[in-house]
Amino acid sequence: GDEPAAPAAAFSAQAVSVMANAFAKAGISDPPLFARLSVAARAMPPHDFTPQTVANLMNAFARHDLRDEPLFAFLSTVARSMDPSDFLAQHLAIIANALAKLEVRDDALLAFCAEAALARPPGLFDMQAIANMANAHAKLHGEAADRRLLAYLAGAVRRLHPSRVEPPTAASVLNALAKTGYRDPQLFAHLSAVVQGLEPLLFDAQSVSNIMHSFAKADVKDPRLFARMSAVIQQMDYSLEAQSVALILNACARAEHRDLPLMAHLSRV
Repeated sequence: GDEPAAPAAAFSAQAVSVMANAFAKAGISDPPLFARLSVAARAMPPHDFTPQTVANLMNAFARHDLRDEPLFAFLSTVARSMDPSDFLAQHLAIIANALAKLEVRDDALLAFCAEAALARPPGLFDMQAIANMANAHAKLHGEAADRRLLAYLAGAVRRLHPSRVEPPTAASVLNALAKTGYRDPQLFAHLSAVVQGLEPLLFDAQSVSNIMHSFAKADVKDPRLFARMSAVIQQMDYSLEAQSVALILNACARAEHRDLPLMAHLSRV
């Protein structure tokens, strides 16, 4: 309406993060509103923020693909001024994921998140948080990713009950480790066994293709896993897209996995 906009000082950090997240969750894009929320957030004193508000704000802007560099630089400084022990595993994973999604290479903040993660028991991370952390470091640092953090995350995966693992998160962790060149045969063997025990209906084409591609890229030969993934793929028809088919074919070639029924099925898709 004709009501004047509220001054930045009228908002609290929590109110700004709640508003931003509400629009993000509803999938409503409103760049002018987000620009105003950014100005309001940057006008606030750092002590008004909590790890939750920092994570929520970064997540909301990332979900809308809004790469607001002044805001992210401000939130990075705010986050790094906090006590690392105040951050929950989920906060660290959300922040890392937002940086990766927007391709904001903030080495100082990523290092802060890594150190904060390493200082807490690995049992506090669920599979989604592990996947987000691993993916962010793989995407932004590649083969230079912190080996201590990767080893910690691999250990956290092995501690999880198999029922807490789903195909997309397993694929994401494997793909991240393959990208970084991190070698952990025990983890690949562990996730292979877990994945083979999952119901075929839980898989989508992207998960299957990424799992196979990750094993091939990491040069881990696992004929039983490939046979299981082949059986899952052969239950799929129109859900297979060209990119997934290409990844599957490339993985089979790299792993020297000869599977005529799979090739026949893919040729018909």
